[in-house]
Amino acid sequence: MNGRSYKGPAREAVDESAESEITIQPDGRIFAFGITATMAEVLGKLPTRDDRTRRLLGRIAGLAAHRAAPASAAEGTTS
Repeated sequence: MNGRSYKGPAREAVDESAESEITIQPDGRIFAFGITATMAEVLGKLPTRDDRTRRLLGRIAGLAAHRAAPASAAEGTTS
């Protein structure tokens, strides 16, 4: 080898839009940052008594599903 270490792709080439960060505290509290639709689905499966959290996760998952739907299906047009 030439003594150089591989540093991965250039920072500007990394797409962070699909990244989430999750921290689980020893007391069971969960902190999530950059919640994607996939992360919202995972978090939605965890038991919680907090109605606000359930509504928020449902809204995130719903928005992502709406964005993923084809434009013709969202507009209700037929071919």
